[in-house]
Amino acid sequence: MRLETLADLRAFEPEWEALLSRCTQSSIFATFDYIRLVWEYFYQEGNRLMALVLRRERQVVAVAPVRVSIASVRGIPARQQVVWIAKWEGGRPGMLCATDRAWVWQRLAHFFAHEYRGWDTLRLNEQDEVAQTHFRLDDDEAALDKSTDSEGYYIPLSGTFDEYLKGVDAKVKSNWRNRSRKVGALEPKPILHRLESPEQMAVGVQRLIALDRASWKGDAGLGWARTSSTVFSTWR
Repeated sequence: MRLETLADLRAFEPEWEALLSRCTQSSIFATFDYIRLVWEYFYQEGNRLMALVLRRERQVVAVAPVRVSIASVRGIPARQQVVWIAKWEGGRPGMLCATDRAWVWQRLAHFFAHEYRGWDTLRLNEQDEVAQTHFRLDDDEAALDKSTDSEGYYIPLSGTFDEYLKGVDAKVKSNWRNRSRKVGALEPKPILHRLESPEQMAVGVQRLIALDRASWKGDAGLGWARTSSTVFSTWR
């Protein structure tokens, strides 16, 4: 099943949320609200939505939130490129999966090799070893970029932050302590606000935009800095 329009995506929200609740490994970048916002407000001319939904015995077991873009690849313009929906701003959603990940990656490989050929390159960056091992295309013309970088984007949504820190390496812990001390030394003391209602979210996102614009991203035109501060006035 493919979600190819914004209406398709919105209608699928209940099943997306149900799948997320069953996932043992998930990311804020794979939540429905994040994907919907990125698609609505960072959409660019020439992009097509193609979120792939996989089922087993009629139950949704995985979603690969990808898009098809027209892009220049190695200097060749107007190539069809399959990438993650959220690749624009650096937050890679990866795949939402509540079943055997090897089976899902094998199924996706079969889909791109035999069922859907409307692409020139696949750029499914920063995936785990399961993807590296099982996402194989028997096609000499397939240009596949699935490199893994040094950052882990799978911050768990369950448990406490202290529990999360126990599982990271010593360098990450050291950086966290150093930056925490710097924040703790600020005057006046910063206050942490937790935003949970839709009305609060709209205000929070506008604050995020203002912060991005005040940083180096404002001059570079990256991240939320290049987003209109009014686009979230109709937040649902």
